[in-house]
Amino acid sequence: MMRFLVLTLGAVFSFVLVFYTALWFWMAAHIYDEVDDFIRDAQQHGMTVIIRDMEVKGYPMLPEAHVSGRISADDIVVDIPALLVRSLFLPNKPIYIEAPEGVFVAEPADKAIWSLSRLVVDAIIPEYLPATITHEDLTQWRDAGNKIVINQFEAQKESLTISGSGNLELDDLLQPTGAFNAKTTGHMDFMIWLQQHGYIKTREAMLASTIMTGLSKTSEEGETYMEAILTLQNRTLFVGPLKVAQLPMLVWGWRHQPARPL
Repeated sequence: MMRFLVLTLGAVFSFVLVFYTALWFWMAAHIYDEVDDFIRDAQQHGMTVIIRDMEVKGYPMLPEAHVSGRISADDIVVDIPALLVRSLFLPNKPIYIEAPEGVFVAEPADKAIWSLSRLVVDAIIPEYLPATITHEDLTQWRDAGNKIVINQFEAQKESLTISGSGNLELDDLLQPTGAFNAKTTGHMDFMIWLQQHGYIKTREAMLASTIMTGLSKTSEEGETYMEAILTLQNRTLFVGPLKVAQLPMLVWGWRHQPARPL
């Protein structure tokens, strides 16, 4: 009896293992197919996607896509030296994205300021995604009330670290918009960096530092931090009341009239 039970459990375990292994590798192959479809769809609508290297690994855990590449559209070039994406890649399921070596807007903006040292995003895959990256489908996606729920994010730039959570949507011009409960550290030193590199004037730096000093707190460990609402509206990024950056305009192609490629 015991031998029969052991053999039965062994057979069930073997079946589950074989099924899971087959499913995992099917998902890995599906990820490659989805990336190929994305590249073809992007090219049809005026975007250029260059994948330098890609590998799906992580078995027996969740599939991890490791990618490096570049995306360009309408004179904007975004370079991603390394990207890790971990997920079941199913609607309403978590997705973890990390760019450990940063993200850079290489052209035409100043790479020194338009870059991140590191980016981490823990979000939920929307139930519905746009069929294509076009003005029509993005408008339909937005008008249906869709948004991207970000459970946690962390972005690093020089001494500045911003972390938080919130929702990301598209506005009337199909530009990213959203509000996030955020915590920042290293903001005072970052103001000095901006001033030293000529991105803000001395008077602006002094005013911003005064405001941030009033908003800052000190943790039990002696770390200075600031809790504020991080807002992205009309292509302008605000940390609390402070205007941090003006983002470039994203231009989406139409189904029959793609955006001008580089």
